[in-house]
Amino acid sequence: MKRRTALKNLSLGIGYTMTYAGMAAFVTSCKADNTIKEVATSWKPSFLDEAQSSMLTDILDAFLPTTKSSPGFKDLNLIQVLDNVVNKLYKKEDQEIFSAGLAEVATKFGASKDLKTFMETHMTKKPKAEEARLDKLLDLKKEEVAEADLKEYHFQKAMNSIRGIGISSYFSNETIATEHLNYDPIPGKYIGCMPVSEVGNSWAL
Repeated sequence: MKRRTALKNLSLGIGYTMTYAGMAAFVTSCKADNTIKEVATSWKPSFLDEAQSSMLTDILDAFLPTTKSSPGFKDLNLIQVLDNVVNKLYKKEDQEIFSAGLAEVATKFGASKDLKTFMETHMTKKPKAEEARLDKLLDLKKEEVAEADLKEYHFQKAMNSIRGIGISSYFSNETIATEHLNYDPIPGKYIGCMPVSEVGNSWAL
């Protein structure tokens, strides 16, 4: 899957949202006393279990794969961020909805022949009518959802969270921000009418 397509799909229907600055500050505060290598080898998920961690890493790595010019989701060990965000920043009721949705993700993932089938079946853009139906469903509170729609509701809620945290953690990662995007923590004067063609539009900060 091409990165441009992956990012387009990944941005669809983001539910829970964090700013890049907020995500960066949160990630920086986690495991600050360890080296990246030590964290990668010794880390254990706190909210997810091992199977869920592996599954979500595979899904998000398919969205944000390794390319010749940049690392992928798995290369950066960003599942740690997703686990920490849900564990430390989600309210209890949001964690419960996420857990119920994660069970549905696991069911659909296990029923698929392979990762590609799962992505093509459940993670690509749907026809407008279906997108509109899902938007209406996700606007509802849990207690307003019909029993017949609860599984789909939980699945879509979980995937929105996974998309949102995945893309935020990727682009706020220090390696991506400083080595693969334009990055200037101390910018110069404000020029409101400068053409985008002169500065580019892929900026981390």
